[in-house]
Amino acid sequence: MPTEINYGYWDNQDLLAGFNDKTPDRFFKSEINLLGNISNTNNLQVLDIGCSCGRFYDLLQSLHYQFEYTGLDISQNSLDIARANYPGSEFILGNAVNFSSHKKFNIVNATGVFQHETHYRELLINMLNLAKDYVLFDVKITPLENTYADVEKLYCMMGEAKIPMVVLAYTELISLINELANQFSVSLLAYSTPSNSSTYGPKEVTENWASCGVLIDKNTQGPIHILSFPDKWDGHAK
Repeated sequence: MPTEINYGYWDNQDLLAGFNDKTPDRFFKSEINLLGNISNTNNLQVLDIGCSCGRFYDLLQSLHYQFEYTGLDISQNSLDIARANYPGSEFILGNAVNFSSHKKFNIVNATGVFQHETHYRELLINMLNLAKDYVLFDVKITPLENTYADVEKLYCMMGEAKIPMVVLAYTELISLINELANQFSVSLLAYSTPSNSSTYGPKEVTENWASCGVLIDKNTQGPIHILSFPDKWDGHAK
């Protein structure tokens, strides 16, 4: 179980400036579309994991949600900016893998987190424990047989820091969902995303991965519902 409070690369000033300038139209396709599948948008308790400067608040507001917002991040510098941006919200310094709360949240969001978190299984378990209604996250997936979670094999550079890029085999993602959330309704929204110039690793991974948004609804039950999948992945979503 990791105990790190702050991975220093998330304090990079250029990175923080980019997060702070983020507008609702710049969020992931999975965040914008999957949030539309949440039926109750009133009086919500929202936990935003990896909140950075808190701009997920603006996305929820643009969708006309009524909510109380709690942000969780491992970067104190991010939280200082977030508190200035949203003085009426709560912001907590901590690692979501071992974060605990007496409060249950209607929505627990961790988009943009799983692709850098090697303890992704423990993170998902904790998110399910913290959530009353919905869990939302996204993850990089590959049609290859193997998951990549080794920073020496697949990573991106943030200044001088080498950051792990976690890419799950699609079959592992399905197994993880079936193991941990098989009693709930699950929606997947996957789409091709290019790698950027700061990402290093096997081309068969970086040139064929996809981003996959996952919405878990703890109030309903049913088979995994695939909302979209990359055309070049035809056959892998069966």
